[in-house]
Amino acid sequence: MARTIQAIYDEIITEKQTFSSLNSLTSPVTPDTSQEMLSQLTSTSKVSVWRLWAWLMAFAIWTHEQIFEQHVIEIEARALQIIAGTTRWYKNIALLFQYGYSLIWDGDKYIYEDTTSVDAVNSKIIKQSACIEVNKQVLLKITSGTLGSLAPITVAQLAAFTDYISKMKFAGVDVVIINAAADKLHIAYTIEYDPLVIGSTGLLLSDGTTYPVEEAINNYIQKLPFNSALKIAALTDTIQSVNGVITAVCDLAEGKTNTGTYVDILATITETYVSYSGYMLIDTAYPLSSQITYIAAT
Repeated sequence: MARTIQAIYDEIITEKQTFSSLNSLTSPVTPDTSQEMLSQLTSTSKVSVWRLWAWLMAFAIWTHEQIFEQHVIEIEARALQIIAGTTRWYKNIALLFQYGYSLIWDGDKYIYEDTTSVDAVNSKIIKQSACIEVNKQVLLKITSGTLGSLAPITVAQLAAFTDYISKMKFAGVDVVIINAAADKLHIAYTIEYDPLVIGSTGLLLSDGTTYPVEEAINNYIQKLPFNSALKIAALTDTIQSVNGVITAVCDLAEGKTNTGTYVDILATITETYVSYSGYMLIDTAYPLSSQITYIAAT
């Protein structure tokens, strides 16, 4: 923040006091104010002359600092308008896509004319997105729906979105759009349980309808943020927090793209899995009800 004229003048006076060669130019014990100086403008004393010079210099420096401060404000305002082209920018621009709406050129960039009406808001079909850079390519993952019920957009929607990205992206950037069905998981656990709380099939005895271990696994997977990693250690901790579970051991953990080949998650050093599509579900070919072994604690 720019200094005041008084503050600059005070600094000049204070600095002057450090020079013994200027001792003949006396000044008040404390720096005077502008009004005090103005009342002595007609004085012919040398003191009045040099004090006037100090005030003029203070004003010139203050003007210079004001110009620089305004320059900083303008630069910061302009910086907010400039598109950075980062992976986060691509992620956010995907969420702004409006299906069925035309883009218009404002002389600098493409924009939507209507972004706030109910129809415009409802046209934003991309509900989750993520962007990473791999081998000089920008991978843009998208999906519709909400966490727990995500799904790819339709072929027609994808065609429109692809055209949208081609207009919005930076020239020369290779953007690969990933709009895929959920990755599939094959998970198996051995659960040691308290027979006073959980039955031999995993049923919660207190209500007779809930299978808490299966529910915990599904909730953990479905609540993962879009394009985040599944961590076996975190999943195991979640299962072991279930009432009635004494120990939980992961026997098998595999993941694959919707149509790909399974890879062993436990074989990785970190025992984590990042989905190709950005989200994942338990493979219906391996339902949890058939993949969890329950052993009663003795």
